[in-house]
Amino acid sequence: MSVFWRFTLAQEQDSEKSQIILEAAARLMQRKSFKDLSMEELAQEAGVAKGTLYLYFRSKGDIYLSLLMKGVGGLAALVDEVKMTIKGSAREMIETILDTSLRLMKDSPFFGNIPILALPGSTPEEIEEGLRRDFFPKLEEVKKVLSSIFKHGIKTREFRKLDPKRLAGVFLHLLEYCFVHSLLLSDHPTDPEAEIPFVKELFFKGILA
Repeated sequence: MSVFWRFTLAQEQDSEKSQIILEAAARLMQRKSFKDLSMEELAQEAGVAKGTLYLYFRSKGDIYLSLLMKGVGGLAALVDEVKMTIKGSAREMIETILDTSLRLMKDSPFFGNIPILALPGSTPEEIEEGLRRDFFPKLEEVKKVLSSIFKHGIKTREFRKLDPKRLAGVFLHLLEYCFVHSLLLSDHPTDPEAEIPFVKELFFKGILA
């Protein structure tokens, strides 16, 4: 086996092992808070030795940040793809992003109890540096693409003349509302997609009668 193929195989194996660990962390965070989660419990849940965890992640905070990065990375890829492939209206692009992102979140093994967009105050202090360095810049990339879609919609008179960047921010918070409210804040957890009609009505029509 060549060096290249050994390296490729090792990367695939590393990726598989890290995914197992992240999925285990996400499951545990459905039952307890990040603060109360121990590396020993995580190792047992993932079916690996405790020392193995540190081969892939430096700390518990690193694991949490990795989960958040998976969330925002998937959203960024989706937003980019929608903008490149959908040639319809700006509203169609925004609705597609809303519909598809919630479906992906619901079906993902990672995000049962993770604040995907890292609401202020909801994340552990120990990962603040990682959020500033990695997460928020990636989120800004998402906002930038969303802003360009809203700007296009304003130009074609689909949308009112409002600040595109602020529209992007509001849209992201409504997106998180669908997920957080349906799974975390409700006494009876529901499908995040069930919130889509309400969010569309609110976002596109407002609250005035």
